[in-house]
Amino acid sequence: MNKYLRQAESIISRRFDKSDENYGLLVMGCFALLSKFGDEYLPIVEKVMLETDFHIGNKPLSELLNEGGIAAEDAFRGEEFYDTEMTVTAISSPGIDLWVEDGKIMMEKETPAIFCTTIDGDATTILNAFVHEVAHLIKSTVNVVYSDSPKHFLVRNGLNIFGLSFERNSPLEPNDNSMLDEVINVLQTADMMRAVKELNGSPMSDEVLRFYRKLDLDRIDLLYGYDELTSFVLPLWSNDYFRSSIENNIVIGRIDRIRNDFDSIMGANSFHYYSTYLDYIDGNYDDEKLINNMKDWYDRMNRTYAMRTRVLSMANRNKK
Repeated sequence: MNKYLRQAESIISRRFDKSDENYGLLVMGCFALLSKFGDEYLPIVEKVMLETDFHIGNKPLSELLNEGGIAAEDAFRGEEFYDTEMTVTAISSPGIDLWVEDGKIMMEKETPAIFCTTIDGDATTILNAFVHEVAHLIKSTVNVVYSDSPKHFLVRNGLNIFGLSFERNSPLEPNDNSMLDEVINVLQTADMMRAVKELNGSPMSDEVLRFYRKLDLDRIDLLYGYDELTSFVLPLWSNDYFRSSIENNIVIGRIDRIRNDFDSIMGANSFHYYSTYLDYIDGNYDDEKLINNMKDWYDRMNRTYAMRTRVLSMANRNKK
């Protein structure tokens, strides 16, 4: 049996019985995460899989959220929520709540949670969504909260930095790298789904095999979500320099190192613009001229990054 599959089943069986209807999903999801984050981060994957509240069921996502004590409207930032119109299969909560009370920022830590609906019964989409959301939690476990005063709290969820801050007694909600973090998570999830695909024919327990046989291996490793934005960043994800910078630092929260790595290649503040433009595009999809201009800009940035890192690679080889 594959090493990570064996470890995944060992972890999940400590908490869930093989008769649990979601046992196969949980084991395969844990395997996918281990295939990406590896031995170095095994304790973090194990912690998340054993200590997260999983709300998985054949019912609307709004019901699962309400059962977990979260209003669907709050989970989707106040937007009107209709289950019949939602294509979201899963959502995660890192378990950190910030709010303002009597002019002070209050913080409460709760148990992280995953909410995943199986109402459509599509095992491929369910696994992808489940792994996508648990991957967010893997990357929001270490070095998560930063505060240098009672009026300044930041929370890290992968690359995304958000929180609450007071300036001149007015509350602000800083939010950096939101869409870049989502895009990176989509790309990492596709990598993990390829590892799942490569298990085809490998020995596995009967309970896991029953779930595995439900997967559509022809489409399991497609990119799910944030299609336009992901297409902008995909060429960069194929670059070893960029991918290594992300994957060597994102789990343990060395965001400054990721930013500095990028800026050292592309120039001061380049990472800021590369990330911030994605957030801006996300709110302006109906502006066709903007989208076309942004495509050109990202094409130039990606080509320049590829060219400059090739030069670095050649220089490093010549030093050896």
